[in-house]
Amino acid sequence: MSKLDDAIRNINRGKDRPLIKENMDYEGIDKIPFPSPKINWQLYGGLPLKRITEIAGSDGSGKTTTALGFCGEAQKMFPDKRALYIDAEHTLDLKWAEKLGVNAENLIVMAPEVETAEEVLDYIIELVSTGGLSVVVLDSLPSLLPASKLNESVGKKTYGGISLPMTEFCKQIIRLLIKYNTSLFIINQVREDIDNPFNNFRTPGGRALKHYSALRIFSKKGSLLDEDYKKISRNADRPVGQLVELKIVKTKVSKPNRAFASYTLNYMEGIDIFEDTIETAVEEKIIAKAGAWYKLFDNDTGELLYDEDGEKMQFQGKLALKEKLQEDQELYKEIRDKVNEKVSKL
Repeated sequence: MSKLDDAIRNINRGKDRPLIKENMDYEGIDKIPFPSPKINWQLYGGLPLKRITEIAGSDGSGKTTTALGFCGEAQKMFPDKRALYIDAEHTLDLKWAEKLGVNAENLIVMAPEVETAEEVLDYIIELVSTGGLSVVVLDSLPSLLPASKLNESVGKKTYGGISLPMTEFCKQIIRLLIKYNTSLFIINQVREDIDNPFNNFRTPGGRALKHYSALRIFSKKGSLLDEDYKKISRNADRPVGQLVELKIVKTKVSKPNRAFASYTLNYMEGIDIFEDTIETAVEEKIIAKAGAWYKLFDNDTGELLYDEDGEKMQFQGKLALKEKLQEDQELYKEIRDKVNEKVSKL
């Protein structure tokens, strides 16, 4: 045994888990999938586990909806753990959250009122340290009030703001997230940056958050949609939904070549997983499309599939295929699993 092997053995001795691992033993980055495969394609499988993800954007851009979508999937991945949602803006709608896949019965909600930012961040550290959380959503960071601002008048300028407590918080929480297999999802806002002529916006939280975030996403409100999911004017009276556009501005957990993507949001039903699954399956050649016809085929042999009644699995129009997938959850799951497996490959 070499001196290096002796040193590795001595460093790992007495620890619950080895600090130094051989290359083949290193697990890498696991992902939390999103309900829409379009975003799983963009993120090569989903959000990183055990890491910090920041999402920022303007009002109505889908930040909270995106966070809740990932929160619901994290609950499914870890049914024996709970999710924590910090509603600093006091705007959480549990009924809407459930439509996005969140299990409200397994959700812990913290709604700080008089607590300072430092206190809330300490609570997060304490709760994550229990090992009982799968995901923490902070909605939103600028809504937390630092102690330095608590007793100051509205017009008095203070320096540092939320960035000071965030610096120490990030240093502590990043190790706990890895140790206890927990993901932190921080919702941020954008501010106009009048001092920088080349960048007209910035995000609160300081440089530490930008540094420690493994993934940073900017969210934008996309086109409005009618009942047939066709794009309509911004001035339309009764849109049924919209596209939520996501742009990756930093990623340390996947290739950066898929910077832009969008998913379909229905205002009444939530994220339209069937619409996005069909579109992605067609793009990835898992479903064949010829004109208005959609055909399901065996990806290995290329032969057209038949249902249990001996009828060809072909459908005229996307609506007919959507209705079939909504009725046949087993078939939908099979197609979705194929799509997610393909889009997550690096």
